[in-house]
Amino acid sequence: MPHYRHSLWGLRVLANCPALSWFRRRHPPNTVKHTPKTTKPKIRSTNGFYHPLIGRRFVPHFTMTTKQSAGILLYRRLTQILEVFLVHPGGPFWKNKDAGCWTIPKGEFTNEEPALDAAVREFREETGFTLNGPFQPLSPIRQKGGKRVYAWATPGDLDPAKIVSNTFELEWPRKSGKNQTFPEVDKGGWFSIPDAREVIIPAQIPLLEELEETV
Repeated sequence: MPHYRHSLWGLRVLANCPALSWFRRRHPPNTVKHTPKTTKPKIRSTNGFYHPLIGRRFVPHFTMTTKQSAGILLYRRLTQILEVFLVHPGGPFWKNKDAGCWTIPKGEFTNEEPALDAAVREFREETGFTLNGPFQPLSPIRQKGGKRVYAWATPGDLDPAKIVSNTFELEWPRKSGKNQTFPEVDKGGWFSIPDAREVIIPAQIPLLEELEETV
């Protein structure tokens, strides 16, 4: 039998073969054009992000909140020397720390409570003394962790040895399963402005500077 596939005449015979024509009708060649894959452009928005798999823009449903505190900077003048009252935080973390740890009596509050009311309340809770004013507002500051602090200055005097602070519970030592009670403030004291600069939280130094300029 001649090998048709090895000659031009053989290719013509195969092309006109009835069986081959039937096969072509049953199985037409793939004529679908290849479409290059395109990537959907990302949606850039300031209030959402683009999901690469689903292809939709999502808007986050959470809001960032900043913690805020309110406090009182109590001051007095003895022999023409301006002094301020500061407190040292209680608890095991602050036990052996001194410089850069002292603070004005203050505490966190929510927007439902007036800031000045919160400052007077926190002073009373941390010292046991109630202040009546007058209260001079100071410029708010922002501490290292992002917390915003509102402060008021007021003249007054008190004995640091007589302060009584509220307490909090803490598991200590850590992972021991035992809770211990610690005071929020373990001591307080009067400081001249130069001495206060050495011991106060660095972010609160502007409060001392503003007080010097206004009283």
